[in-house]
Amino acid sequence: QWQQEVNNKTAPKQLQRDLHTLKGGARLVAITPIADLTHHSESLVIKETKEKTQPKPTFFALLLRCLDRLSEMQEQLAKAQSLTDIDDLMSAISSYQDAVIPQAIITTDTKNHVDPKTHPQVPKTDTHQKDIEPEVNQQSIEQIRIKADLLDFMSTFSGEANISRDRIGQQNRALARQLTEMHTTVDRLTEQLHKLELETETQILFRYDDEKSPNESDFDPLELDRFSQIQHLSRSLAESVNDLHDIADSMETFIDQSDNILLQQSRLDGELQQTLMSTRLLPFRHLAPRFERIVRQVSEELGKKAKLIITGLEQELDRGLLDKITAPIEHLIRNALIHGIEKPADRLQSTKGEVATLHLSLVRERREFIISLTDDGQGINLEKVKQRAVEKNLLDASSNPTHEVLMQFILHSGFSTADKVSQLAGRGVGLDVVNTGIKALKGRLSIHSTPAVGTRFDIYLPLTLSILQGLLVTCAEEQYAIPLTSVHIGERIRVDTVTALLAQNEQAKYEYGDETYQFFSLAKLLNHHTQLPNDVSKKLPLLLFKSGTLRIALLVDSIGGSREIVLKPIGKQLSHINAINGATILGDGRVLFVLDVPALVEDQRRLRNDTLSQTLVSEYALQPKQPIAFVVDDSITMRKASENLLKRYGFDVATARDGIDAVALLNETTPDIILLDIEMPRMDGYEFSSFIRNSAEFQHIPIVIITSRTGDKHRQRAHDIGVNAYLGKPYQEAEVINALKQLLHTHQFSSGDTSYG
Repeated sequence: QWQQEVNNKTAPKQLQRDLHTLKGGARLVAITPIADLTHHSESLVIKETKEKTQPKPTFFALLLRCLDRLSEMQEQLAKAQSLTDIDDLMSAISSYQDAVIPQAIITTDTKNHVDPKTHPQVPKTDTHQKDIEPEVNQQSIEQIRIKADLLDFMSTFSGEANISRDRIGQQNRALARQLTEMHTTVDRLTEQLHKLELETETQILFRYDDEKSPNESDFDPLELDRFSQIQHLSRSLAESVNDLHDIADSMETFIDQSDNILLQQSRLDGELQQTLMSTRLLPFRHLAPRFERIVRQVSEELGKKAKLIITGLEQELDRGLLDKITAPIEHLIRNALIHGIEKPADRLQSTKGEVATLHLSLVRERREFIISLTDDGQGINLEKVKQRAVEKNLLDASSNPTHEVLMQFILHSGFSTADKVSQLAGRGVGLDVVNTGIKALKGRLSIHSTPAVGTRFDIYLPLTLSILQGLLVTCAEEQYAIPLTSVHIGERIRVDTVTALLAQNEQAKYEYGDETYQFFSLAKLLNHHTQLPNDVSKKLPLLLFKSGTLRIALLVDSIGGSREIVLKPIGKQLSHINAINGATILGDGRVLFVLDVPALVEDQRRLRNDTLSQTLVSEYALQPKQPIAFVVDDSITMRKASENLLKRYGFDVATARDGIDAVALLNETTPDIILLDIEMPRMDGYEFSSFIRNSAEFQHIPIVIITSRTGDKHRQRAHDIGVNAYLGKPYQEAEVINALKQLLHTHQFSSGDTSYG
């Protein structure tokens, strides 16, 4: 701030206060190097503020070096590492001040290497709070430290409370529906009783006229209350109906009151959840000094000149997300400075100006955070990328891949376009760290590069909220939840139009307004058959999505309304699937997957590019040809999980829900291996395995049983039938893949195999 506004009188005073506070804390815990460096930095600031002239660029450069070293030492303390020497900075400060620092001080500075393991660490103070809110009263606000795990537990507990409230709400709604039916029934019964009463009176009068004698009274039976037994019953029923009306009215009042209480509870739960979530949020500006320091240090090492502009500093992210995304952003910044930015002389020749500009931005768009890093450098040399890909046998020299496919190579581990290895680049690790880190966060990375203009990296991160509004959709008789905030708009489309779009395959486009959306069927994305009604005039729901540059029109079978859902983790077995944000539990106990539609489409595109271009060599391929695997399990979750796992390792997968369906599949294709469960309807795993082993055509196929039945009796029966491997649920990916590698190589285990032990 002082560097940008050299006439600002407040900034240097605030800097002096911060340095003085840090110095006092360092002295208190006997961390002498930090104390001495802050002391002389403070003296440097005081001396400069007393000068009548404006601060020179050399002063700011030296001050930034001191602040960078202090940040570095703070990180070393946090990691319990020895502190870096400061003698070079002490000499630089001495030279700038044109004064000799006493030798005793220099000796103390250079020889005091504090071991953080034997000294207390400097208390971490929020030095950025004053920058964020300079007008806040200087009186300290009481704060407490609590464990992040406790916050997570409280958030989860709050989510469980919401689920319970939703269940009560569903019960209330069901009760209200039953009450409506009761009202209808009572009204119908009232009408019937009224007709019965009229008919009874008519019959009494008829019999009275028919049996009347001269000696009888002139009063008719109705006037003397001479009612028959049936009339007494009808009158009693009428009174009971009135009582039922009163009871129904009272119940309706109670339900209305319960709905009001639930509404109030919903507001309280929402406020509690929002408050708990906000305790984990940190502003993006906390990372700004760190990124600026990296730009200064790397530029100085490379002999380049660059400045970093950061926008979106006011955005707040979850602390866990902020910690995990820091390293990928750092690697992108270094990559841009090393590979993208030219030397000052080269930039002057291209009329760009010797100082390069890196622009880091963070914006929130619906349910995503978009982090973009743009540089005005030379762009990505795709010809060099292609050359290195051919050298590493990742690409066929005769192929002609698209720019998008070529750019994906720079994300491969060990892939680098640097001509020589240095401490900064050349090992092909940086962008691999970026890609791995983003995938771990279920994010997406897109790369856009123009030669001689620059490169832009866009990181799309899902906004992970514990509670969100979800849209329930149905596809192939299965229900899923989609975050409502990710849906731009809804539309309905005729069946004949859908048929025409499906016929266009990947080229299908849907026009809405002034924008063009790529058309997808959710059923097809999930590897289901798209079933359309016979009535071509019927309209099906279509959801439109916007995510960065993606424009998606998604066809679903039906929409089941929207509701508040609590996002739950899905465990390690499914956490690698980017298209699944998590799961949720409905009020009736059903578990639904929460889909990330843009990620689902990106995964589909990536698979299609790999298949169509035939340029990528699968690093996980188990055989030269693409093997075929059958997955036979009555659980759709296990079928999908196993199918996705096998596809990642280069398999062509077919699924069946029991042995009967698997036998039907055998009439169409012969697999290289079969994975099946034991307990299935119609034909179980033992029966299907026996069928395979007794068939001359299929008895050579290896069989792997994956089941929750892991007892010795079950294993022995499978061994007697001729099953090649027997694994328990839940399985480990490495265990399954190792078994497949052995079976596809030898087609059977050796007799000493312990899988059946």
